[in-house]
Amino acid sequence: MNGSFFYSIFGACLHGSSMKLLLPLLFSSASLFSASAQWIAPAGGMWSTAANWTSGGPPNGTGEVASFTSSVPGPNPSVLLDIPVSLGQITFDFTTDYTISPVAPADVFTFTQSSSSASAVIEVTASVGNGAHTIDADIALANNLSVSQGSTGIFTLNGILSGASRSLIKTGVGVLALTNASNSYSGGTSLTQGTISIINDGNLGSSGTTLTIGNAILQYAASVSHTRPFSLTSTARIDVVAASTATVMGLIDGSGSLTKGDAGILILTNTNTYSGGTNISAGTLSISSDGNLGDASGRLDLSGGTLNVIPSLTIPRSGSFSNASTITSGSSVTFTGNFNGAGSVTFSGGGTLTLVGLNSYTGGTTIATATQLAGTTDGLQGNIALADATSILSFSQNFNGTYGGEISGTGSLNKLGTGTVTFSGASTGFSGAATIQEGRLNVDGSLANASLLSVTATGTLGGSGTVGTTTCSGIISPGSSPGTLTIDGTLTFNPGSQVILEIAPLEADQIAVTGTATFLDVVPLTVDPTPGFYGFAADYTILTSAGLLGAGIPPGFSPVVSTNAAFVPSITSSLTDIFLHVDISEPFAVFPFSNKNTAAVGNNIDELFAAGQLSPEMVSIFNLFIGQSFAVINNALDQMHPALFSALVDEQIEVLSQLIQLFHRFPYLPCACANPNRFWFEPFGASLSVKQDGIEIGYQGNSGGFALGYDGEIAQNWVFGLGASWNIAHLHWHDSRGKSTINGLYGAAYTDYQWDSFYCGAALLSGIDFYDTDRNIQFLSLHRHAGASFHSWDVVGQIRSAYLFGSPQAFFYPYLNVDYLYLATEQVRERGAGSLNLKVLNRGDGTLRTEVGLALQVQDVNREETMCISPGISFGFVNMTPIQSPDYTAFFQNTTIPFKTEGWDKTWNLLHVDFGLSFAYKCFSLGLQYNIELSPDSETLYYNQHGNLSIETKW
Repeated sequence: MNGSFFYSIFGACLHGSSMKLLLPLLFSSASLFSASAQWIAPAGGMWSTAANWTSGGPPNGTGEVASFTSSVPGPNPSVLLDIPVSLGQITFDFTTDYTISPVAPADVFTFTQSSSSASAVIEVTASVGNGAHTIDADIALANNLSVSQGSTGIFTLNGILSGASRSLIKTGVGVLALTNASNSYSGGTSLTQGTISIINDGNLGSSGTTLTIGNAILQYAASVSHTRPFSLTSTARIDVVAASTATVMGLIDGSGSLTKGDAGILILTNTNTYSGGTNISAGTLSISSDGNLGDASGRLDLSGGTLNVIPSLTIPRSGSFSNASTITSGSSVTFTGNFNGAGSVTFSGGGTLTLVGLNSYTGGTTIATATQLAGTTDGLQGNIALADATSILSFSQNFNGTYGGEISGTGSLNKLGTGTVTFSGASTGFSGAATIQEGRLNVDGSLANASLLSVTATGTLGGSGTVGTTTCSGIISPGSSPGTLTIDGTLTFNPGSQVILEIAPLEADQIAVTGTATFLDVVPLTVDPTPGFYGFAADYTILTSAGLLGAGIPPGFSPVVSTNAAFVPSITSSLTDIFLHVDISEPFAVFPFSNKNTAAVGNNIDELFAAGQLSPEMVSIFNLFIGQSFAVINNALDQMHPALFSALVDEQIEVLSQLIQLFHRFPYLPCACANPNRFWFEPFGASLSVKQDGIEIGYQGNSGGFALGYDGEIAQNWVFGLGASWNIAHLHWHDSRGKSTINGLYGAAYTDYQWDSFYCGAALLSGIDFYDTDRNIQFLSLHRHAGASFHSWDVVGQIRSAYLFGSPQAFFYPYLNVDYLYLATEQVRERGAGSLNLKVLNRGDGTLRTEVGLALQVQDVNREETMCISPGISFGFVNMTPIQSPDYTAFFQNTTIPFKTEGWDKTWNLLHVDFGLSFAYKCFSLGLQYNIELSPDSETLYYNQHGNLSIETKW
């Protein structure tokens, strides 16, 4: 009900004389106006006519609702607004189209609600039908206006929207068309859902007010240019209809994204800050700086539209191509970001576009007329089509890379930059001209149908693929370590050309020309040996053709040089082919040795060959290496040196370090016998396993023998003794490298002294070892045995000390042992392996062995003290450090030039555990002892076991 009318009636009632006159009018007022009414006119009519509404009258008041949802109106209902009307809401829901038109300019809508915080509402629903409804009357906003448009028909506001500080809020999935250029509401526009369609900047209210777009669409139905700021809060879309251009000069900010849709052109000119990225799905988005696309963190995705870049600039952002898209520019544009996706892209506009990011899109690339696409092998991926002869494709980079796609079309192909580009794809559909202007182009695929391949003075052609007719003013370096470059056509060497060929033991780079090869001048040839073993000479065919022509024939190639002085090349030719012969003075000059010992052997062979000391048998042996793998050759060389003899030294050092510990009378619980003289006898055995470590091969050593001795007191608590020992050891090198037997005879003198709880002792052992070795040499088809018999002298000194704590029934003691072991080995002369026999010069080895630990011994004695049993255990840490370990100096049989190799030279840190048990009856005792030493590494490289049986009597 109209509030002003109610209060006028109420005021009249206060005057008693008028009561009878106004009461009928008061009670009849409901028939004049209503808070909510539905339009029911059958064929249009005036707003103020009460009969056109339900409830007896038209709505006209704050918060009142007018509904146009009746099924009564005819096919084109027209509502004439003949009075100014205040409303809170208008609702449309009908199949046919309602139109509300003013009768006079003053007949306007005022949208108002009783609460200033509430919004007035225009609601278009589709429960009854999807009509396209229109309001032609002006609308004044006393409150914010929310337009909820849910119809598939367009809802149009043709009148002026006004209202200071009032905003327009668009919701619903349908289209709201704003057509009046004089809209002046100044609270801004919020497009949260559906579409707002405009034809003028003024449609969106006062100039300078913000348009906020959520998950919705702004449609330009005509060309528009404005400076209005935008704020994007979600996945905003801007559509520009075909043949129209929208220019947005205002700032676009917000956390949302921008999608360009429809066939028209959208131009962005401001340095925008929206951060959700940009998607071009249709039409054209035109920019003049990367900042037009929002914050630098935002992506650039093309899903079917066109990006037009006007000036020269760099775009660093990444993105995708998900459908057929276009990038056009008449200037120079560089994309440094990474683009992916399954879509394709066409570059057009006559400018130069450069791709240098790590791109992975798979739909292919088209270069349009008069347009150049440049980039690197990171940026240029997939198939690339050149539209016509004016299209240009350039690979420009200063690093190496591979292009695996296919190039097609009739344009131009260029290689720029100092890096190497490798074509691995079959670009048989490319029929244009290719030019290598800088750097190197390797063709491992095909450019066979290129009209002409030109190599400039600063370019290099390589690879193992196929190219077409070629003219060279620079370098041809065929192959890929090595390989054959096929020229399906003719080849012309211009003056200034040169050729670089790699050779390998069994093949060389080759140029195979199906047509003629023309040398306009002699061409310098450089031969570059790749790693391998070539033997002592090699021959190759390096160029084949249908005929050799030109002033440079013969010889074609001159001068001919090598990158390695040990390889001396020379050239011969026929009418069609050119041949290379190489004499090799150092056959191992470019071989990659696996370690210093194999290098020593190989270098010695080079020296022997240069000195003329390499026998024909040795030459035939080393010729077996030609064409073999590095591993096979290194394995063979590793069997030609004496470094494995160091295992004999290690085996003896371990045997002697265990043996010398027997020559002592260590303090022990004496049971019932304390006689001063003792005779003892101990058989022993040991097993030592050493795994391969670095360049030295491992081995297994098993040994056994006995020791005996006599000692007696020469003063109180001071013992002196003499002893002897014999040992035999059997050693087997791993990998079937051979075996050895060692017999040793030793004599020893020792002394021990105890003062209260302190004990010290010293021992000296010396002897001779007799070796019989059988070194197994087996590689390829060769199998030989190199045998030798020789001897060495041994000297071992030991100092022991301990401090005893305990009682007559048990004691424990920390101990320290220091040994120095020296072996002097005589010269070794092998037999049985022919020219592979070695003469090894005599040498001396010294090792310092230190052991520190803690031991425990207890005893149990019978009542008569005639029998006892005594177990013991000790734990220790052992360090064995080579003090003197010279290289092995050796000669091959009947040669005078030595070589040196390195044997085991390792410091071992070991854990030592010892278990003992002795039985005594009066002055006779029997003991058992077992100990292990092992390296505490994950693979247990060193593992030694030692056991002995001791028998002794005292008197």
